[in-house]
Amino acid sequence: MQIHTVKLSREGRVLIPAEVRAAMGLSEGTHLSLAVQDGEIRLFDRVQALRRARGIARKYKKPGESVVDELVRERRVEAGRESRGYSMLPLFLPRFLTSRAVIG
Repeated sequence: MQIHTVKLSREGRVLIPAEVRAAMGLSEGTHLSLAVQDGEIRLFDRVQALRRARGIARKYKKPGESVVDELVRERRVEAGRESRGYSMLPLFLPRFLTSRAVIG
């Protein structure tokens, strides 16, 4: 890994060296995400951010499970509740009304 020294401007800007931009395929107007992790600043583009998010989500997905199917199923249940005049709120309302914070 090659380390480049850059200078922080008064406005908080950092110039990414041309060599690094070329290696990463970055051009003017590329949107980057910035994260602070383990005391380091990390920059990554949207493709890398999406790849990272998919990796995190993959840990929670069961083999053969379709996240899209699950979302559609949940949305249909909620749409049915809404069409009957109520939504998820009544499921939480009784617990809320019996809590000490409300009763006294």
